[in-house]
Amino acid sequence: MSENPDPNQNADQPSVTGWRKLARVLLVVYVIALAGFAGWSQLNPDVQNSLIATDEGSIWIVEAVTRIGATTVRDLGLFSILGFLCGAAFAPSVRGVSLFRVFASVLVGFVVAVVIAAGANAVRQGFPLVPPTILAAVIILLASLYGSWLGATWMNSTHVVAWALKQVTLAIVLVLGGMATLAWYSISPDPLPIVAEDVSTEDRRRLVALFRENDPRKLASDETGELVITEQDLNQLASWGFSLLPGDQRTQVQLANEQVILESTLKLPSLPMLSGYLNFTSAGSLRASGGELVYTPSQFTFGKMRVPPALFRYTGPIVLDEEWQHGSVGPFFRSLQSIQIGDEAATIAYRNLEIDKEFVRNTLVEFGVLEDLEDSCSAQAKQLVKLAEASPGLTLSQCMQTAFTTARERSQDGNAVRENRAAILALGYLLGNYRVGTFVGGLEKPSAQASKMFKQVTIRGRRDWTQHFSVSAALQVLGNRSASFDVGILKEELDADGGSGFSFGDLLADRSGTEFASQITASESQAAAFQDQLSNSFVEQDYFPPGTGLPEGITAREFEDEFGGVGGPEYSNLLMEIDRRIAALTAYGK
Repeated sequence: MSENPDPNQNADQPSVTGWRKLARVLLVVYVIALAGFAGWSQLNPDVQNSLIATDEGSIWIVEAVTRIGATTVRDLGLFSILGFLCGAAFAPSVRGVSLFRVFASVLVGFVVAVVIAAGANAVRQGFPLVPPTILAAVIILLASLYGSWLGATWMNSTHVVAWALKQVTLAIVLVLGGMATLAWYSISPDPLPIVAEDVSTEDRRRLVALFRENDPRKLASDETGELVITEQDLNQLASWGFSLLPGDQRTQVQLANEQVILESTLKLPSLPMLSGYLNFTSAGSLRASGGELVYTPSQFTFGKMRVPPALFRYTGPIVLDEEWQHGSVGPFFRSLQSIQIGDEAATIAYRNLEIDKEFVRNTLVEFGVLEDLEDSCSAQAKQLVKLAEASPGLTLSQCMQTAFTTARERSQDGNAVRENRAAILALGYLLGNYRVGTFVGGLEKPSAQASKMFKQVTIRGRRDWTQHFSVSAALQVLGNRSASFDVGILKEELDADGGSGFSFGDLLADRSGTEFASQITASESQAAAFQDQLSNSFVEQDYFPPGTGLPEGITAREFEDEFGGVGGPEYSNLLMEIDRRIAALTAYGK
């Protein structure tokens, strides 16, 4: 197509016809490449995953945020280039024209870029085609507009260096201004009026029983189960879960009108210009279909920002499939048959979930919830088994010395904290409960002779305290301090309800094990110092306080009536006494 010069055009205005033709050729090539990438990534989901891969050691929430951030940066780059080529392709054929003509070319380039970007995004999401989500729409609009602006103004510039300086300055102003604006609108001085749901001892037992009764692993391959979970159940689970995490955060769930309404508030650390709360509210429908969770929002508020409800009519749902979320959760997604949201309750239909111990461990490792300590823990366990098979009178001191001598030797070319964590897990596996091995992997079951010797190891003359101590220490390594404490308390609560009875002595053993693991893995220098100490000698009185005077064998009714349940006044007094005894131990230099 020939170019018709403007009859009023000044002869001194330099022509950019050649550059514009080149931009059009590059635009065609880029659109073909973009369409090819969109189609290929749809046929090969691993392509996208490889482009936004994250470190194996990241925890799952960090991984999710990182993947969203990486996807955002990738799409901003792709669609900004598209916008640049569109803006350049439709720019005036000469430089130095009026600002109106430049803006007109920016607008035309922007519209064309948005159409192409939206089409590529739809193809990439798969068929049937759906509109982009709110986030995808914002990315497409911003990237296309900015790219078109760059392309059109570059073609109209007479001095490239001056143009570049102006654009860099503009970009810095936009980024800093955007960040300041986002912070201003997203951070609120006050939290949402969310009252954390109380979780009593009875509530915790009931929730545990609810999920035990609805365990999808117990179903036959052709069976289907149904879990009815109430709004109160969900809020109690949220309160219980957040109580295990540091910080001040609260979440409230409401189920009404076939929608899930979620409100969350998180207190920010006290930093300059960042103190306050992040408040989030979202409402929408949730359904499960074909191994996917599909969320269709109808309301979204973040801080002072509120998405206009009418906009949701033109956006697509948020689809969490097994490829995007994580390949390891595929069986869980496929187990879901349907989700029906009613008033104050949700009904979840599910079928058999086939998983093995190795699957559970690999999933947790890949999500970053667990550290992969298989090699180190296996080496520790082998040395402890050899010790047990050769020692007719095995003691905890012998086990500790062997484990931490091995840890010290392996730390010469490694990491003292890592080796101490592995030693704790090996001890938890052999002295506490073989189920600990589920979270480690690669551990061989000890011989009958070794198992017999491990079962004779006591702390202060009690075998059950050895189990409580070693398992709680392992839980501290596998999770965190709060979770380890909470699991120990829950175990005692369940024992009080028809089991062996609630025991403050057992709770002493639980918290002693947690403190032990916390201390010897606190830092590299501290881990190395404890290796030297424990490999030479282990005196149990230095690591485990006396349990005299602590009530045991308490029934559920007695626990509620006499001690006020978990958090009651008498319970709290005894818990303070337990912590005082642990704090007085000489091993930790307190």
